[in-house]
Amino acid sequence: MYSNIGKKIKVLAIIMFILIAVGCVAAGIVLIATAWRVSDVLPYALPILIAGPVFAWISSWFIYGVGELICKATEIARNTAAGYCVPAAAEAPAAGEPQPQAPAHSVEFQQRLAKLQALCNQGIITDEEYDVALAKLRAEEQK
Repeated sequence: MYSNIGKKIKVLAIIMFILIAVGCVAAGIVLIATAWRVSDVLPYALPILIAGPVFAWISSWFIYGVGELICKATEIARNTAAGYCVPAAAEAPAAGEPQPQAPAHSVEFQQRLAKLQALCNQGIITDEEYDVALAKLRAEEQK
């Protein structure tokens, strides 16, 4: 239910925009169509008809942005979970110092890790399942 929440928030932003925009347009048309005198409701109907969808569109940007941030943060966490990140201070060692090396893993480990990441990226497994499988994979590699 809570897996891929960033994608769900982005879809929700789009759905909310469509529903609110259609609702505002419909409400504006109904106000104009059912009025005894159009001039009485025009000051209310036009802002609802025009500004409502624009406001819904702009508001959806912020909700979509939150979903995008969650997606990117999840992607960053997933990419750094493999232990290949080198701290910023260690990226450029002084001349003559040895280069920091990524942990040496077997070819089988790297293949299984790539497969695991692909399953998670496709949404076949949840982030929690990915974390559990990654921990098992690391434990097997250390043996």
